[in-house]
Amino acid sequence: MSLCCEVYMLSLIDKGLYLLQEFSSFNYPRTHIEVRNGGIIKLINSLSMVKSVMDNTLDIRNNYFSSANDSIIKIIKIIEKSNNNKDWVSDVTCSLF
Repeated sequence: MSLCCEVYMLSLIDKGLYLLQEFSSFNYPRTHIEVRNGGIIKLINSLSMVKSVMDNTLDIRNNYFSSANDSIIKIIKIIEKSNNNKDWVSDVTCSLF
């Protein structure tokens, strides 16, 4: 009897519609025979595949879902943290000519 790990991915297909898919399944090697038969290599390959998908998902989120508002909010937070800039910073106003 070995310990099995099942990895699933939950994807948003449409508004309110999700898809649950089995992504990977692997066993943790527990005996010397399982280790000799490549159990650790299979475990490492499976975990690196999961990490790769997670990294790609984060890259997609960071590259395609950031907006100008996010950047402005980050800048405002940085300015608010540093108190010594109050003499140099003023509120932004918009005027039409």
